[in-house]
Order: sequence, then C-alpha cells, then structure tokens
Amino acid sequence: MRKIPSISPFWAQTCCCAFVLLFLLTTQAQAQAANWPQWGGPQRNFMVEAKGLAETWPASGPKRLWSRPLGEGHSSVIVEADRLYTMYSKGEQEFVVALDRATGKMVWEKSYAAPTTGLNLENERGPHATPLIAGNLLITVGVTSKLQAFEKQTGAVVWSHDLWREYGGTVKGRGYSCSCGGFNITAPVWGADNILFISSAYECGSRAMLLRQAGGKTAVKELWANQRMRVHHSTIIRLGDLVFGSSPALLTAVNVKTGEVVWQDRAFPKANFVYADGKLILLDEDGQLALVRVSPQGMNVMAKAAVLEHTAWTPPTLVGANLYLRDRRTIVALDLR
Repeated sequence: MRKIPSISPFWAQTCCCAFVLLFLLTTQAQAQAANWPQWGGPQRNFMVEAKGLAETWPASGPKRLWSRPLGEGHSSVIVEADRLYTMYSKGEQEFVVALDRATGKMVWEKSYAAPTTGLNLENERGPHATPLIAGNLLITVGVTSKLQAFEKQTGAVVWSHDLWREYGGTVKGRGYSCSCGGFNITAPVWGADNILFISSAYECGSRAMLLRQAGGKTAVKELWANQRMRVHHSTIIRLGDLVFGSSPALLTAVNVKTGEVVWQDRAFPKANFVYADGKLILLDEDGQLALVRVSPQGMNVMAKAAVLEHTAWTPPTLVGANLYLRDRRTIVALDLR
C-alpha cells in the first residue's frame, strides 16, 4: 500500500490560512453582489451578476411583491441586507427614508427643510442624487446642497454640512446632484482597454478618449467625436466594443473604438437600464418595463409591460432576482424569476 506523505504543521497552517482567506474574500464578494450600495450598483456600471431571471413575462408583467406611495424626486434606490434607502420631496421638505426590503414598510424617515426658491425645478423636482452607504453611515445630498450622514440603522443624524454656503460650491439652477457630476448628467463609461466614453444631450454628443500612462503622467488621445449618440440622463452599458444608450428616444449601439453607429431602434422612448443574465432590464420614461437582448445585429424585445404610471427617470435597481423601481409618485418591488 502506498504511504500517504505527511504534511508539516507549517504547510498545514499555511493551507488553512489560505483557505480561510479565500473563503472570506469569496464571502465578501458574494455579500457585495447581494447589495446595491451606491449609484450604479456594486461596480458603479449598472451591470450585476444574476442568473435564472425569466426570459419572458405575462402581459401583466413580472410578479409584484409590493408597492407604496413615495414623493417626488429621481434618487435611485440602494439596497443593503434587509433595507432599502432612497430620498424624495414634498413641498419644501426633503426626506431620507429606510424601508423594509421584504414588505416596503417604513423603518425610519427623516425630513429637513429644502427651500427651492430661485431653482428651476418645474419639470425635474428633486432630490436628484442617490444615497451612498459607507460603513455604518448613509450619506445623502439634497437638491439644495445639504450633505448629511445618517446612522443607517436608526436614521440619527451624525453630521451635516451645506456645500454651497460652507464650501463655496457652485449653485446649479436645477439643484444639486453629485451622483453624476456637475458639467454632465450621464455617467462616463470606462473600459479595460483604457477607453473612456462620455455622452451628453443637446448639441454635445459623444466622444471616446484613449488614456495611456507613462512616466507618471497620463496622456489622452481623442479617438472620435460625433453627435449621432446623445444620451441625456440615462444609463450607458458597454458590452465588448459596443456601447448602448438611449439617444434620447432611439436605443443606439455605437462602436466605442470607431464611433460607428451600428444600429438604432425606436422601440422605446427615453430609457434607463441594467444589464444582468445576458439581457437589458429596461425601464422607459413612460413606466414601461422590458427585457431586451442586444447584439451587433440589433435588439430583440423578449417581454414588456406597463408597471409605473408616472414619469420614470430613475434607473432600475436589481439585487438577486428582485427589481426596485420608482417614478415620481410610487416605489415598486418586482420578482424577475
């Protein structure tokens, strides 16, 4: 019988430590994937790991878990463990709210004065920014530039600052929104090939820049620029060499390396989307939800249903198979299995 070699205590301890480290890293990654702690999700790119999502729905749409009234605003819904967090406004008050993920019931809610005199909010009443989870804190910024930190379990205010008055921040006519930046609404898209893609509406269009670093300095080369794709305030997804965005009522696919418009489709008005399980989960501004597969050849709408009644400019939030949506009046939880 072949003798099994013994393992020295040193190597046994080393292997054990490596296994524990691998376990902890895997657990941490899985926990992060099971949350949506910030604008754009775990990686800030509106792309998540999800499997087993439905390939189609009945005419009524996916199963509704719950819905409840919510005030005005465009803040995204963020998720950690059994809580949802978002922001809304009523009149001259803004609210930060924590909801039970399973039922939608209120866990806590905090309000503060947000006078909007002098701001142009006739079509886009805030708040606009998305909360951020940082350790035990929930960080928020309101439309009048009030930056606050709340204890995420209880809602107790830890600290508060006014970015305009205390730090000389630039007053924006449509209110403050730090999730996306000051000069542009749509978040840029960064690729592993060091190509940065940016897009804006009106007369700006899109452009791609190649960034290279040498000698401690970064060189920037513009690859192309055109106005064929003009994403206003929607999400952009990059798959391979293609970027997909709503421009604004044309779902558009552009080659990020050349600027070539590969295809455009008018199936939806202005829309936001998340990419998961090989498809786009798309919510248009009319409140219609859809499952869409995209490729260099075009788009294939697999399912669609009206799920919201009011203007919906907030990107979807997907954690596991649970999708959280909001318009200017309502927040909804759906099961996409």
